[in-house]
Amino acid sequence: MKAEDEQAFREFVTSEVASLRKLAYVTSGDWHTAEDAVANALVKLYPRW
Repeated sequence: MKAEDEQAFREFVTSEVASLRKLAYVTSGDWHTAEDAVANALVKLYPRW
């Protein structure tokens, strides 16, 4: 991955992680499950970024 793409991904995660966690919490009803779901989604997104 190019350095600028990696930086863009980091900026995306930094700006959106709180919203993603809240959405995952509303969906799952559990903060731990929400954290895991967001982490798993970001892990899958990273190589496709």
